[in-house]
Amino acid sequence: MKSAHRHQLETNVLADWLGHKLEELEPYKNAIAIGFFALMGIALVTVFAMSGNDPAAAQQWSTFYSAFATPDTASALATLVDKKDDNSPAALWARKVVADQDLASGCNLLFGNRKEAFEKLERAETLYSSVVAASQHPILTNTARLGLARTLESMDRIQDARKTYEEVIASGKDSAFAKIAEEGIRRLDDPREVAALAWFAEQTPALPANHPPLGNFPGLNSPLPDRPDLSFPGGAFNGDGTVKPETPQTPAPQPEPEAPAPSTPAPSTPAEVPATPAPAEAPAAPAPVEPAPATPPPAENK
Repeated sequence: MKSAHRHQLETNVLADWLGHKLEELEPYKNAIAIGFFALMGIALVTVFAMSGNDPAAAQQWSTFYSAFATPDTASALATLVDKKDDNSPAALWARKVVADQDLASGCNLLFGNRKEAFEKLERAETLYSSVVAASQHPILTNTARLGLARTLESMDRIQDARKTYEEVIASGKDSAFAKIAEEGIRRLDDPREVAALAWFAEQTPALPANHPPLGNFPGLNSPLPDRPDLSFPGGAFNGDGTVKPETPQTPAPQPEPEAPAPSTPAPSTPAEVPATPAPAEAPAAPAPVEPAPATPPPAENK
C-alpha cells in the first residue's frame, strides 16, 4: 500500500510539473510549430538539392555507396576517382576513401616492399591534395588534411607534415580535428620520434621467400571465396517473388538384378558303417597258489 501511494504521489508531481511547463510554453506554441516545420522544410530542400534535382549526382552517390559492397572498393570507385575534372561531392569523397586505402596499404608495405609502398603513398598524397584543393566541406577538407599529413610523415617528410598539421589547427583550434593535429605536432617535436623515422627511412627490408604478400589488411589480400548456394529448396523465385514450380526429377535407373548362379549339388556323403565291436577279452588265468609252509612239530622234553 505504501509503495502504491508513493508511486501515485510521484505521478502527481510529474503531471503537475508537465502541466506548468505546458502553460509556460502556451504563448510560444505557434512560434515552436513554425520553427519545427521550417526545419523540416530546410531538410527536405537540402535532400532534394543534393540528389533529387540532379540525376547525375544521384547516380554518383549510388556508385559510391555500392562500391563498399564489393571485395575491391578502390576498383569500384575508379569511375569517380579517375575523372580529374570532376569535383562533385561524391567524386571528392571517393578520392578520399581510395587515398585512405592507399595510405594504409603503403604503410603496411614499408616493412617489405619499399618501391611499391612509395607508389601507394605518392598516389595517396596526390588524391589527398586534390581533395583539399577542391573541397568546400570543412569535415572533408580536414580529414583529407590529416590523411595527407600522415602520408608525408610516413615518407619522412617531417616539415611538410608539420605544415599540414598546422593548417588543420588553423581551421579551428577547438575542433576534434585540431586536437588530433596537435598530437601529431607533439609527436614530431619529439627528437626520438624524428630519429626513429629517419632511421626507418634508411632501411631496406625484404620479406622472406615464403612470406605471404602484404596488402591493405592482414588476411584480406586474396579475393573472398565464392558465395555459397543460399537458394531455397523446392524451386527458385521468379522476378515477381513467386516460387517457380519444382521440376520433377527423373528417377535414376536402377541396376538390373543379377541372375542367381546355378548351385552345384554337394556330393552326398555315404552313410557311416557301424563299427564292429571289439572281441571280449579272455579272462586271465588264475595265479598258482603256493602251499603254506608246514609247521615243525614241537620238541619233546627229555
